[in-house]
Amino acid sequence: MTAKPKTDNLLLFVIVLGVGFGLVLVCSNSQAKAEKDFGSPYHFLLRQSVWALLGFLFMVFLWRSDYHYWLKLSPLLLFFTLVSLVAVFFFPPKYDAWRWIHSGSYQFQPSELAKYATVMFLAYSLPRRIRVSHRKPFTSENRRSLTPYLILLMLISGLIMFEPHLGNTAIVFVSVLALLWLAGMKFRKLLLLCLPIVIVAAVMVFALNYHRDRIDAYYDSLRDPLDGAHQVRQSALALAGGGLLGPGLGEGGQKWFFLPEAHTDFIFASAGEELGFLPLSALLLFYLFLGWKSCEIASRSPDDSGFFLAVGVGTVLTVNALLNLGVVLALLPVTGVPLPFISYGGSSLFMNLVGMGLLLSVMRRSYVSSKTRLLNGDYVPLRRKLSHG
Repeated sequence: MTAKPKTDNLLLFVIVLGVGFGLVLVCSNSQAKAEKDFGSPYHFLLRQSVWALLGFLFMVFLWRSDYHYWLKLSPLLLFFTLVSLVAVFFFPPKYDAWRWIHSGSYQFQPSELAKYATVMFLAYSLPRRIRVSHRKPFTSENRRSLTPYLILLMLISGLIMFEPHLGNTAIVFVSVLALLWLAGMKFRKLLLLCLPIVIVAAVMVFALNYHRDRIDAYYDSLRDPLDGAHQVRQSALALAGGGLLGPGLGEGGQKWFFLPEAHTDFIFASAGEELGFLPLSALLLFYLFLGWKSCEIASRSPDDSGFFLAVGVGTVLTVNALLNLGVVLALLPVTGVPLPFISYGGSSLFMNLVGMGLLLSVMRRSYVSSKTRLLNGDYVPLRRKLSHG
């Protein structure tokens, strides 16, 4: 059965709209800091626009190419990622963290690459390591074959944790576990095997002053919101000050050095102050749409690699957005995770657009619908997982 490659124009439109909205918010909430630090109110906007342009070029290139080719290169990409995660410790720290590789006035964050490199490697290797079929349940031997991936998870998570970057560690951790569960590993075994990782991570959190200070500040804000962490307090004031409709774009006051990182990690709060709750709700729908679309594309994927890739990309974006919103709403300690497509941060924006390019590539090669695949008895991993527990 053959069909023309498919393109989802609605998904393309939503991606472009989301990035454009992010550029507007970056411009509105970074002008004061840009003018003070660099003498130009559009410094951050111009830099973010460059990353957006590069990201769109890569997205279109990946969309028009075959994702199988890039998955074949994923072992090399993962090796490069591991080298990059080690290399950050040889560059000067920024904000007491070793997260960036510097080159002139530009810098790149390897942990952003790690999120998608890990997903690509799993999408490439999982279908080759285990022979799966909805007609044949997984054997204990196949389940044991997934254990080396937990070792890989420990290595990548450990390097990111030492930077330190708790937020991206959590994103990689959850994404890998989700794909291993869908590949057939029992949830109980996942919990058992991950227990040592969680224990080591907890020890590192309290051993590193960087993480411990943030957790202490978070608990202080819970005990006394008016005298707790400054960022959390100002974030709450910004969201409360916006009301339902807000005073209008550019009219917020928190960006005038009251709310730190108003154009990066806390851009949702500063945007809420300007636009209000109702307009900002569209941003929540944006992430819900991307998550739903990733699942839909996964269900129609032409093969197992496409399924794992689509689910992995959707998981990375969803967990990333939830972590950022959890911090802004004072539900989680400050993690340093930007809001996907919206926050200022070239590495994050570029890699998220790369992820969208891979997702569009899977969509383009969906030759038959999910309904036809089920009628033909073709393998659908999620269906097999749900049917066999």
